Amino acid sequence: MADRDGIWSRGGVHVEDLPDPFAPIVVPPGPETVEAKPKPKRSRRRIILYSIAAALLVTLLWLIVTAPLSRALEPQSARADGRAGRAVCQAMLERRPD
Repeated sequence: MADRDGIWSRGGVHVEDLPDPFAPIVVPPGPETVEAKPKPKRSRRRIILYSIAAALLVTLLWLIVTAPLSRALEPQSARADGRAGRAVCQAMLERRPD
């Protein structure tokens, strides 16, 4: 086995002869300078659309969370125009032994 095929070589070149991978890249100064393109601004329509969608989502989530809570806080007799409360009372009176 040749010395260039050992574990301390990469592509036939000894590891100590390879360039440092952590060294900063040196860019030679050239006459051509590449100008960066300016970032396109977001259109106001997109921002307005996203804010309306976010407001609707927050409102929907608020209603999903609070609607069952408000229904649970009502007295039972107030539900269904009081019919549920009367039905329960009548059932209790019918079962009551004299």
